[in-house]
Amino acid sequence: METTRSLSFAINMPSSGQDEGAGEVCIANISPRERAKRMRFAIAQFTVTLIILAALIVFNVDPVWRSLLLFMFWPAAIGYFEARDKTCVAHALNKTRKLGDVTEKIEDRAELKQIARQSRRVILKAFYVTILLTLIAYSLPF
Repeated sequence: METTRSLSFAINMPSSGQDEGAGEVCIANISPRERAKRMRFAIAQFTVTLIILAALIVFNVDPVWRSLLLFMFWPAAIGYFEARDKTCVAHALNKTRKLGDVTEKIEDRAELKQIARQSRRVILKAFYVTILLTLIAYSLPF
């Protein structure tokens, strides 16, 4: 009984670094409508990229050319993570937000710092996903 309890405790314990950012707040710099636009774009871009990948496979094009899909996976990943994380990278760089119909300047330093942090995470996540998808596309055995 004691072993089961300690095992359960060990499984549910956060690993080192897993609880980093606990208490951090996500500050949106884009509205739900803007997020929906980005998600639609990401889905459309990803779909077009998969169609191009299928064409490259069907026409038996050298797999090296598939590496160029990186430039198509990248905007799809950025759009997806911007929508998911409620953070537009361009607005973060311009220190603005668009929560309605109007783009407004952000003045609060703490808010700017948090949005910049979120923006970096969006870029990193998109980068990793883009590299992974490109490697998968390249290594397909067709």
